[in-house]
Amino acid sequence: MRNLLLCIISLFALFLTVGFFFRPSAQTNSFSFGMGGDFGVGSEANATLDKIAQSNLSFFLAVGDLSYGDATESDWCTYVKQRLGSTFSFEIVSGNHEDGDVPREGFIDNFAACLPHRLGTLTATYGREYYFDYQGLARFIMISPSIDYVSGTWDYSKGTSRYNFVSQAIDSARQAGISWVFVGMHKNCITTGNKSCEITEDLMNLLISKRVDVVFQGHDHNYQRSKQLAIGSGCQSVLAGQFNPSCVVNNSSTSSYQKGAGTIFVISGNAGKCCYNVVSSDTEAGYFATIVGNKSTRTNGFTKFTLSATRLDEQVISSVGTYSDSFSIVNEEGLSGTPPPTSTSTTCQNNPPLDAASVTLSLTLSSGGNFKIWTRLMSGVTSADSYYLQVDGGCPINVGDGATMPTNSWEWIDTIDGMSTPLTMNLAAGSHVVKLIEREQNVGIDRLLFTLDQACVPTGTGGNCLAVTPSISPLISPTLIPPSVNPTPSSTPLPTQNPSLTPTPSRIPTDTPIPTLRPSPSLTLTPAPTFSLPEKVVIIPEDDTYVSSDAKSRNFGKSEKIAVDGSPVQIAYLKFNLNNPGLVGRTIISARLKLKVTNESEGIQQVKAVTDTSWKENEITYLNRPEVSSAKLGEFNGGDRGDSIEVVLTNYVSSHVGRFISIAIDSSSKNGLDFKSKEARSDRPKLIIYVQ
Repeated sequence: MRNLLLCIISLFALFLTVGFFFRPSAQTNSFSFGMGGDFGVGSEANATLDKIAQSNLSFFLAVGDLSYGDATESDWCTYVKQRLGSTFSFEIVSGNHEDGDVPREGFIDNFAACLPHRLGTLTATYGREYYFDYQGLARFIMISPSIDYVSGTWDYSKGTSRYNFVSQAIDSARQAGISWVFVGMHKNCITTGNKSCEITEDLMNLLISKRVDVVFQGHDHNYQRSKQLAIGSGCQSVLAGQFNPSCVVNNSSTSSYQKGAGTIFVISGNAGKCCYNVVSSDTEAGYFATIVGNKSTRTNGFTKFTLSATRLDEQVISSVGTYSDSFSIVNEEGLSGTPPPTSTSTTCQNNPPLDAASVTLSLTLSSGGNFKIWTRLMSGVTSADSYYLQVDGGCPINVGDGATMPTNSWEWIDTIDGMSTPLTMNLAAGSHVVKLIEREQNVGIDRLLFTLDQACVPTGTGGNCLAVTPSISPLISPTLIPPSVNPTPSSTPLPTQNPSLTPTPSRIPTDTPIPTLRPSPSLTLTPAPTFSLPEKVVIIPEDDTYVSSDAKSRNFGKSEKIAVDGSPVQIAYLKFNLNNPGLVGRTIISARLKLKVTNESEGIQQVKAVTDTSWKENEITYLNRPEVSSAKLGEFNGGDRGDSIEVVLTNYVSSHVGRFISIAIDSSSKNGLDFKSKEARSDRPKLIIYVQ
């Protein structure tokens, strides 16, 4: 007898989607192009340019950060032409090092003048924001989100003219019957590396909702390739700093994807510069199929794409190191368009058998947000510790599976696919249908908990976490049963169905008697508690400065920067007042220190506590500096000028609400890093805290 769940009625919503697809005339044309960013001048960049020259490419897309000031604009253009030929099409778009803010690093307009567009008709401004079509097969849209040009930052938030430019460029390609659409830029949003979401979630979700085939990026000095992502049931949007498995439509182990099913992000920021760390346990790691970074596995190179009407093949071309990766997108029907974003058809990684036992629950949310999902589960045997969770008809998620659970004991789990990836989901306010589906026998569930408190770990029955528990729908009366090694047969009738409904029940195993149903205390008709979304509190430092061992008596309290270095020793200090009415008496959901980088470093920087909070920024020097704790609160791996660095300090902030805190940033690296201070005109340091 299956011991997970019993016969349930499943309710389905029918979605009607109308779309038009235009078939191109039969084409045998194909071509290859390359993509990569973050060059500079040196042996690694030399090797990459030489590989580009050897790879039989029609053109190359350089996604920003070109010379790094290693050469003037004209000299760097000559450097490229000497290796690739004076007429090779080397297309460029600006990175943060070409924004003109630091003259020695160059300005994008000057690079564009000596590496001009050579591929036919171009719309808009080459080097900054433009698009072109190639052989009638593909449209390439190149943009500059969050590049801080001297005339102002280019904003691609929803509703802006630049956001609309991208949207219209994608739509007009579809209308023209162009098979493939690609979007390239320098900066990132989701990444397991050193960077944060700088391009805005609005822009990222526009590209995903429009089913752009591939997004090209650099900036993070490593190589990362996402899985195929799509907006759909269970995934209203992809959010930075979180993972929602419902946004993954294809987790292919064979790296073969279907055109139109979703969007793949490729970060190739190691053409010359390398290597920023990648973190396999990063909260966004679940979105990625492969990542490689870290100096111990150094790899430089670029990404090669070969394209025809029916197929796209990607291949990593390594110029330093031996790393390889590849994937394909197959356009089996030769469609010239992509299913409209409103289509609900997706390819799911998990496909439970139709006769799997299941239970359907209702979930009512008074507010939307990103929910952490916990399951209290009992395993009857050591090999059984998972089930499928489906929300609003989305792709079933494999919950558990490798959690190494003890048997016959209730345990809270929040992981998926046997990995450490936590189960989170972005859900809107209102009613949702939650379905639990059998994956393994001898598994029982008695509690399912949805919480906005990302840090809370439930204990006992989960009452310690502010949460919503799903209720059995008033129209259906199913019950979950905990596992039993020796279930007691019973003649208990099946759950009563509302006579006004005529759904089709799930198939019920009949080879063994139905065990006694035991209702779960959390699955009741009690209305879900109401609560509000977390509130954001931003705190600017009361004091910030730095000290330096090569100027021991000097005070830097009026400086517009704070500096960190290992030689000479430079330590940055920041002090925040947490006696804030927005914090006192509230629950801290998350707290992050945000800093704006003003130079470049690949060194490791460490954030540490400072017990002394009496210091003043206009008084301290290297000689009278406060003592820095040896214990780390966090660390991060360097950064580029213009980067935003965020460090999680949730536990430290939570334990110091109502008083001042001091923190220091130091480094053993001889490659120092500078940040804007509170005296700067913009992008000052800040604590970003979410409370409830």
